[in-house]
Amino acid sequence: RVRTIGVERLAQVKSPVLFVSNHVTDVDGPLIISALPWRWRYRMALAMAGEILREWRVKSKMKYALGAALFNVFPLPRQSGFRQSFAYAGEAMDRGFSILIFPEGTETKDGRIQPFKAGIGLLVSELKVPVVPVMLRGLFEVKQRRRYFVKPGTVSVTFGEPIIFSNEAKAGEITRQLEAKLREMER
Repeated sequence: RVRTIGVERLAQVKSPVLFVSNHVTDVDGPLIISALPWRWRYRMALAMAGEILREWRVKSKMKYALGAALFNVFPLPRQSGFRQSFAYAGEAMDRGFSILIFPEGTETKDGRIQPFKAGIGLLVSELKVPVVPVMLRGLFEVKQRRRYFVKPGTVSVTFGEPIIFSNEAKAGEITRQLEAKLREMER
């Protein structure tokens, strides 16, 4: 069982929103989705490394099918081709879906938040939706011990205050502010 903190903050925002989280393991997305109330879970799209998703589509059609069916994953490439993924994110939000994204781009190597990729600021400035910061705690320690089953409450998902950026906010500043907010939540 995951300990959920701050979920009541979601009552003050209307969907769709952009959920922005630190990235610890390959189960972060499903873990966060499981911590959400049903009305948020039901209409969620999960951004996933485009290169991994492409590999699944070629080598493991079952993984690809499960990811697409269960978690509504869509590719967000690390290298190139992200504009098409940004367009998909916008279309999903136009249809009422919220998006979950990991702006670090890769899982943490040391348990600490890694620098955010610049694209998150661009995405937020284009989408003009509220951003909900999400902090995963305890998961890195579980990963280090290679545990699959832990005591309830060992891992927590914290939802921060929703952030609404002004229309004049620049992409670089948005990226810096979001990274600073997650680092603040990390403490």
